[in-house]
Amino acid sequence: MPSIVPLLPPGYRSQPASTDDIPAIHAPVTICEREAYGRVQSDAKAVAADFARPGME
Repeated sequence: MPSIVPLLPPGYRSQPASTDDIPAIHAPVTICEREAYGRVQSDAKAVAADFARPGME
């Protein structure tokens, strides 16, 4: 089965997101929500809850 992760350019690397990354993940979410809805609807706890969902990889 081929990898679903695209090859990165030389010098770049990837790693799975962890709970330490929640603030960095939530930051662009807030930008998108503010642009789409005029306000931020989620918070970092909502992102953390998504990470805690069974089957989330």
